[in-house]
Amino acid sequence: MKNSKRYKRTVSGLSGILQVLLLVLAVVILLWLAQAAYRFGKNVFNERPMEEKPGTTVTVMIPEDASAGQIGKILKVNGLIKDVRVFVVQEKMSAYHKKEKAGEYELNTAMTPTEMLARMSPAEEDDES
Repeated sequence: MKNSKRYKRTVSGLSGILQVLLLVLAVVILLWLAQAAYRFGKNVFNERPMEEKPGTTVTVMIPEDASAGQIGKILKVNGLIKDVRVFVVQEKMSAYHKKEKAGEYELNTAMTPTEMLARMSPAEEDDES
């Protein structure tokens, strides 16, 4: 009988410790996720060029019907942006959403993503000329 009570107390104590450890783990994971979300949002809204002026000029070729993700990968490979996912969100939130035109563009590492999008989204020409 005495051993049975001791066993129940030990199991109960271990169960309590396990619950506290799981709670601490959940809090740590939640804090990590919050920090990652903050950094992502900061990168989306705090546009920065890869380099200070004068930067490096890079020629990129944007294919026909390229998605924002495909354009982002091209820009990342050429050292013009750091994160494709951030670029995709910036493109979706910009005035240039889905207005990028296929072609060859001279971009610079001192340009922000919005400046690059503006360059790749030329104003529509008037057909009345």
